Amino acid sequence: MAESPAVSVIIPSFNRAATLPRAIGSVLKQSFDDLELIVVDDASTDGTEAVVHQFQDDRVRYLRHSKNRFAAAARNTGMQAARGEYIAFLDSDDEWLNHKLECQVGSLQSCDASWGCCYGGANVIDVRTDRRRVYRPTHSGNVLNSYLMSRFIVWTPTFLFRRACLDEIGMMDERLIRCQDRDFFVRFFDRYQTTVVSEPLVNVYSDTLSRNVVDARRGRLAFLEKHENRIEELGPFWSRYVHALQWCLQAEQEFSIGRFPQGFAAAFHCLRWNPCLPPKRYAALVLRMAQGCFSRVGRNQVASVE
Repeated sequence: MAESPAVSVIIPSFNRAATLPRAIGSVLKQSFDDLELIVVDDASTDGTEAVVHQFQDDRVRYLRHSKNRFAAAARNTGMQAARGEYIAFLDSDDEWLNHKLECQVGSLQSCDASWGCCYGGANVIDVRTDRRRVYRPTHSGNVLNSYLMSRFIVWTPTFLFRRACLDEIGMMDERLIRCQDRDFFVRFFDRYQTTVVSEPLVNVYSDTLSRNVVDARRGRLAFLEKHENRIEELGPFWSRYVHALQWCLQAEQEFSIGRFPQGFAAAFHCLRWNPCLPPKRYAALVLRMAQGCFSRVGRNQVASVE
């Protein structure tokens, strides 16, 4: 590819040879095709390289880490190699809808350089139950405070930004095993305005039960510590609200996999920081607790049969 493409797409992948073809295929089928696709293999052992080389398309580039360095480092490797005016991320187990890049590139091209990024809607699919929900965000412009207060979500595969912004933003923080994308977005929203495409642009395949809750806890605490000064600028009530919400989310994860002592401990921290979260958050907490109970009962029944 002699000329620089308009968009560099980065897919980090670690041992996801089974789902990677779906992700790659969704990029190559984009209606906006002036792109390069950089697949960063984070030292996979499942034949990922062979999967990538099955795609006979000169827009595809394959890079490999000699050892596993996690998602932030893999995305950084991709960003360092990117040549496009814009950069977009896609996870190796998700897929883009065909019009994704066309919508977002058009959105940013209509704005000046103070608008550094664009995010969008998503179809969120639970891989265990096939339950689907549609997420249509509306926040745009200066959104940092709203993002810190979790008034909207940025799904990483919907994020597209101007590569030139990296000179000011910097790369992803490789010290963060979790929340590295959230940290990256906070730094973006602190300096740039964002556009939004509310319609779904991505199919996100979610499996919350598979996440490492210990890493999640460490990631949340590291994120809160790193951005403590900015969070405090929200004022006493809202700064405590931000801490409480992160502990509530941690409690939900703990309960959902049956780690009840850890879940109650996280819930206690939530209430200690700020008991005034929206009722729907407490409803979600109770639901996760019930899911954890049913999951534990099911495991016990299987064990008794065996």
